[in-house]
Amino acid sequence: FNHLRMKLGFAPMLFTSDVKLAMPSIIFVDIWQWTPFIFLMMLAGLASLPKEPYEAAQIDGASSWQQFRDLTWKFLQPVIIITLLLRIMDAFRLFDQVFILTRGGPASVTDTLSYYIYKVAFRFWDIGWAAAMSLFMLAVTLIISAWFVGKLNIEK
Repeated sequence: FNHLRMKLGFAPMLFTSDVKLAMPSIIFVDIWQWTPFIFLMMLAGLASLPKEPYEAAQIDGASSWQQFRDLTWKFLQPVIIITLLLRIMDAFRLFDQVFILTRGGPASVTDTLSYYIYKVAFRFWDIGWAAAMSLFMLAVTLIISAWFVGKLNIEK
């Protein structure tokens, strides 16, 4: 992108150095990294759908939209819930992109909880506070996980 901008005579965009562009850049990299996983999870869910309900729906005269809404969406909800849970848990531990791309900068706009815990533990040497924040992050993750698993059990 910057190569094309420079060929056209424009200044390059400093994606990881600009306060307004740093976090969107981290988000873009995270989406780019995890889209294949989401795609494969959805593809596996679609491949496991039973054929009989669709045949019955066609015989009953259901439209494609009705089949999607009433069958596909209902059958895929457990897969969607598990995938969403895994992504939320991964978002809590987002560290590597921030560490490699921006080191939390500029002006700490890309600090995530995981990266902040790292800074507190290994830059400021406050291991106790970092451990407390880690346990808090674990508790929040467990609560969110329990809620999603409860939602999954309700769906059955």
